[in-house]
Amino acid sequence: MNVFEELKAQAEAGEPRAMFELAQRYDIGVGIKQDFDLAREWYEKAAAADVVEAQYNLGVLYDHGRGVQRDYVKAREWYEKAAEAGDAWAQNNLGFLYSHGRGVEQDEDVALTWYRRSADNGHFGARFNLGVRYAQGTGVAQDYVAACLWFAIAQTNATPVEFERARKARESLEEDMEQDEVDRVRQMFDAWKEEQDNPDALN
Repeated sequence: MNVFEELKAQAEAGEPRAMFELAQRYDIGVGIKQDFDLAREWYEKAAAADVVEAQYNLGVLYDHGRGVQRDYVKAREWYEKAAEAGDAWAQNNLGFLYSHGRGVEQDEDVALTWYRRSADNGHFGARFNLGVRYAQGTGVAQDYVAACLWFAIAQTNATPVEFERARKARESLEEDMEQDEVDRVRQMFDAWKEEQDNPDALN
């Protein structure tokens, strides 16, 4: 019995993680032919067993119409399950759906809540999106200090590409800010850093 056969046997025996990993293989086509129908089927079984990653991935399938009819309502329902369980990616995507009124009535306040929860869980996209929202005044009062703070926070634990993206956004805003405002951003970031016990410095 090869690795795939062993995994499938475990999944068919009802092992939740095996169900999820089997679904991923069908979803991506790792070692087997890609099959979205089987991916959805096994994701649903894993999701029913409370595998949060499976709930999130089901949201993605319906959000993007991967092997299923695009359905923002179903995407929102699956994202909500994963988001309530603390999945940062689901929280960010749920914020996006609320912000754009997809599968739900548009609600910037709810969108902001989910973006913040995702950002608090370390999601770069949510942190960056919050920076953009404060910079542009989307759903919140325009606030360059708050925007720069979120861009600075987005730089922490980011990939090199993400780090540069957030740095450039922050520095672009700082050019239009007073020095005392820039200093306030650094003070707020240092305070945040202490709360997070995060060793990264603002560069």
